[in-house]
Amino acid sequence: NLIGNKEALVSSLFDASLSPYENLHYVCGEGDLIDSFESFYDRVIEMLAADPSYHRAEYRMREHLKACGEPIARQVEARIESIAIEAATQAREAGLLLGDISSRQLGQQLNRAFSSAYQEWANGSIGLDVFKNQVMTATCLCYAADAASATRTSLLARLEQLNEARPYNRTQAKTE
Repeated sequence: NLIGNKEALVSSLFDASLSPYENLHYVCGEGDLIDSFESFYDRVIEMLAADPSYHRAEYRMREHLKACGEPIARQVEARIESIAIEAATQAREAGLLLGDISSRQLGQQLNRAFSSAYQEWANGSIGLDVFKNQVMTATCLCYAADAASATRTSLLARLEQLNEARPYNRTQAKTE
């Protein structure tokens, strides 16, 4: 083993998936908040689609480690949550959110919604189209709770589009 002990090996596996998404500019200036997070989710979906077997196995390994009480699982979860909190912070700093709800609270809710959709995808219950619809819907709902007026109007319009699209065909999950 050239990497080190079990913890170092597992950590390096998770680093490969998480590192590209840490320390990003999630919100591009005063631009469109929806385009910013949709672009982020599209990058995640590209990664998942490129090697779904690997990412599903990685998810199962993380869940197993969490069930066994392994500290690395908590560290990975904290890293994932910090990405969502940072995205909410950037949206607030760009003036797209009012700041009445803390970035931590928004980020935690975004992470919970993302994790739930990811779990369904990793278990083969939904396809990536449904995954995207679920994370986009949850993100619009979370941000709308604290959005400035113009941003809130855009978020509500996007929510209506997502509702009309409703890609809820769970039978497609096995093909992705």
